[in-house]
Amino acid sequence: MRHENRFLDISPLIVGFTRQMAYGLILVLFMCFRPQGLLGEFGRKKLRKGDDTGTVDTEDGSSRRVNIKEVETVLGTSRAKESADTGPLLELQNVSRSFGGIHAVSDCTLSLKRGAITGLIGPNGAGKTTLLKSIFGLLRPWEGRILYQGRDIAGRRTEVNVREGLSYMPQGQGLFPDLSVTDNLDLGDYALGKTASGVSMDQVLDLFPILGSRKHQKAGTLSGGEQRMLSLGIALKQSPKLLLLDEPSIGLAPIIVQNVMETIRQVNHRLKTGIVIVEQNIEATSRIVDRIFIIKVGKIVFSGGADIASDKQRLWDLF
Repeated sequence: MRHENRFLDISPLIVGFTRQMAYGLILVLFMCFRPQGLLGEFGRKKLRKGDDTGTVDTEDGSSRRVNIKEVETVLGTSRAKESADTGPLLELQNVSRSFGGIHAVSDCTLSLKRGAITGLIGPNGAGKTTLLKSIFGLLRPWEGRILYQGRDIAGRRTEVNVREGLSYMPQGQGLFPDLSVTDNLDLGDYALGKTASGVSMDQVLDLFPILGSRKHQKAGTLSGGEQRMLSLGIALKQSPKLLLLDEPSIGLAPIIVQNVMETIRQVNHRLKTGIVIVEQNIEATSRIVDRIFIIKVGKIVFSGGADIASDKQRLWDLF
């Protein structure tokens, strides 16, 4: 009798514990199979509909419901395109790059207008080529931003940059000497891919008539000035919006330098291509550029008009 009373005393505890376990198990199963809660998907759809739609007035004076997120997406894309079309073509913001602890480029900031010719002038070792290679993607800056048409391209792959309208003519010739002039020019299309097409062969030969008369000649047999024009033609075959030229006058006779600079001016005028010229020859460069930046020991020390070339004392101080 005593044992039966003891069982009756604890039976409510067992029943209560069992009930709590059952409730807990039901709650766990509910959370696993219905994570969206009691409202379910129906409630969420109603909530989304209330949040994502709004009323706009149409041109005929009536009103209609629109999806707000879709409108915001369209407006955002339109504003981004407008900014890309009207803002600076290229902006460098506090760009730095070092080699073995030595600052080749330090905290460089500059802005390039669309369709303009910009000169980047400085002595040997100033950081000019490093800056160009960083823009083109051959080097990744350690600090700062490189904005091309409003988008940060710092460290982006070069083949992507080419397809987006950047082209780079390196210092020297960069040609295949055993291939003909036309074969070298055809290689300019290769970077764009099979489905894309750049400036036509006829357009390039129209800009460089001397190459047209030598189109079957091997590139290695051309004169220094002709080879420089061929390198420029290869870069133009990629239909660039921004053309980066690394010392196009290096090693050329003064009369040839004059011809090369005039050709660059014609490219800018006829194709509306933005151009950055890295040079040491400030006198020749100042005749065709809209703006000059002077770089010294990796830092921009001057930004202004091309008339700086006539101020010899100031140039001496800057260099």
